[in-house]
Amino acid sequence: PTIKTLESILPFNLSRSAAPDALPRPAASNRLDQPVGGIVAVAKARGAARQLARAFAEREVRKIYVSLVVGRPPRDAGEISLPIGGKPSSSSYRVLRTEPSVRFGEVSLIELSPHTGRTHQLRIHCAEALGAPMIGDERYGGPSVGAGLFLWATRLELADPETRERRAFAAPPPPKFERLL
Repeated sequence: PTIKTLESILPFNLSRSAAPDALPRPAASNRLDQPVGGIVAVAKARGAARQLARAFAEREVRKIYVSLVVGRPPRDAGEISLPIGGKPSSSSYRVLRTEPSVRFGEVSLIELSPHTGRTHQLRIHCAEALGAPMIGDERYGGPSVGAGLFLWATRLELADPETRERRAFAAPPPPKFERLL
């Protein structure tokens, strides 16, 4: 069976660049963990790929996620600083909405911005630092509802590789978020 990955479907969904330094195939400039959905930056030319790689490495790209978590974080907004694997790790969060839930008591929709890039950083920060595990994140104590992980990369803010103008790109979360709320 063929496994669909972002890299395998990009050439079928994006045209090749007309730039002199065009890549043979569009290439993702950042990654999302397999159960996470949402927006990614894609380069179609070598120069753009280099500039995007540098921007991500130097943390010049602002990444914003939304997640549904069990309960309500202790404060409406804040900074999380919790080492992961012995390395510094920080994120910020903001509660967007909290609703009562028969099954979970309360469910909160929160916005998250990682400041470092550790594996599973946002999932760990929600579960361990906020005491509010993500719905669908059984690995870190979240309950399964049969609809996957409720973590979505909703916005990227970065400098355009060609013009250097600051731009923002958004992808709203799928309907499953609203249905669960």
